[in-house]
Amino acid sequence: MGKIVVGERLAWFKDRADRHDFWEKHWEGSKETTSRRIEKARQGCRGLYKKIFNKWIPKNEPVLEGGCGVGQIVMALQSTGYDVVGVDFSDKTIQNSKKIAPDLNIEHGDIFNLNFPDNHFGAYISFGVVEHYHDGPGEAFKEAYRVTKPGGVFICSVPFFSPIRRLRVLLGDYTFSEKPDKDNFYQYAFTKKEFTGLLSSYGFSVIETYCQAAVLGARKEVWGFERLYKLMPGIVRKGISRIELGKSFVGHMIIFIAVKDK
Repeated sequence: MGKIVVGERLAWFKDRADRHDFWEKHWEGSKETTSRRIEKARQGCRGLYKKIFNKWIPKNEPVLEGGCGVGQIVMALQSTGYDVVGVDFSDKTIQNSKKIAPDLNIEHGDIFNLNFPDNHFGAYISFGVVEHYHDGPGEAFKEAYRVTKPGGVFICSVPFFSPIRRLRVLLGDYTFSEKPDKDNFYQYAFTKKEFTGLLSSYGFSVIETYCQAAVLGARKEVWGFERLYKLMPGIVRKGISRIELGKSFVGHMIIFIAVKDK
């Protein structure tokens, strides 16, 4: 998978990821089966997600996950008492998950044209979704703004154009382009500054950010780390994954907590 710099973003290109069939193949080919993901999620949220949800999502308001995939986040929230629904554009993925867990509150839907009224949700969650659109996240933000209540929370994660990735740009490791080809565009990584500005331009004020997946970021971007990681015993891998040192420098993803302006 290649990477190029496009304006303030880092773009990945190889496979076009804004299609439902891409994600159907992705979930079917995942090492962790859908049934296992859902059953693990019945135990509730864990780690960073648990902390974020407990702090920012109101229990007395309806919650939407836009781009829910197999629905494990929805299941985790359902299991801990949230009034939550998930939508995804892959109807096949939705149906497969519903066969495994008929009680799972997910449905086929389009994040650009949601079948919900204005100002309905107290919180909207979007994890690893909006970065896959060649033209950027704007259309998704418009619809998220419409369905979220004034003062409601928008929790959105995207790949992080982290300091280590920007350092590699300075070292000449990535080429530059005006725009990647739409037919093989996979995703963007964003700086904190640019994504905060984008959210603001669509009516959301960022109040907190969390960098995450430091180990994955290091494996992808730090020279020689992937080889070293593969030599580590399993217990060491688990340990460094939990500690997550250096998230603000090498984190692969960044989560934005934003509030819809009143």
